[in-house]
Amino acid sequence: MLQVSFDEEVMAAISEHMKVEPINYVRAVQYYLAYDKDMHQALEWINAYLEMEGHDTHFWYLYLKAEILARLGDKKQSIRVAERSIELAKKSSRGDLGYIKRNQAIINSFK
Repeated sequence: MLQVSFDEEVMAAISEHMKVEPINYVRAVQYYLAYDKDMHQALEWINAYLEMEGHDTHFWYLYLKAEILARLGDKKQSIRVAERSIELAKKSSRGDLGYIKRNQAIINSFK
């Protein structure tokens, strides 16, 4: 019987590919969120990405950070980041309602 550990392969690929392109930090964060992995590690990665790429003005990356903080139970920080993401989403040329709703759901989850 052939067995393949999907998780081990993904983790090895994450480690290798982060060295190549910064966007792979975001991909790793998305994987960690989808499979409910180590949120402390995910927070480190999203913070590193936001700092190195100057993406702290992009609402979709801030949403990821707010989601991680919510899963870690950091109510104050999660709400602050979600509110900033909403503010930026409203100002965007698209007025992205999907991200506004997602961020609002994070805020509402703490009420």
